[in-house]
Amino acid sequence: MIPNVFTAFPDIKEIDVYATMTLAKEVGGDFYDFFFIDEIHFAMVIADVSVKGVPAALFMMISKILLNDRAMIGGTPSDILAFVNDRLYASNLADMFVTAWFGILDISTGVVTAANAGHEYPAITNTEGVFDFIKINMDLY
Repeated sequence: MIPNVFTAFPDIKEIDVYATMTLAKEVGGDFYDFFFIDEIHFAMVIADVSVKGVPAALFMMISKILLNDRAMIGGTPSDILAFVNDRLYASNLADMFVTAWFGILDISTGVVTAANAGHEYPAITNTEGVFDFIKINMDLY
């Protein structure tokens, strides 16, 4: 249920994205996602559910759908994460939680606005294959 077709947006020259994930178990709650909110706003999500196995996978799917649907309405990354947090908390009897980094790239300006909900900084690689952590000013949630 995570993106796995690359190049994901062959008709959009501003975006060239590739991601991979190595799972510790066959089924888990780690996930990433990326999608266009509109023609110029590109959303990126990196997240991890606190538990493993099938319960984590189900909680991940709920989280992923809520993030995507709420992002389509608009708002800042922190607004989106706050909304999703409230919805997850309201029906979470198993005391699971999700850490997430959520960023929105404006492809017309190159500006990324991001919020962090307890997650590690994301890493990006340059054209030489060197990884570095993205440490930008973020809307902290």
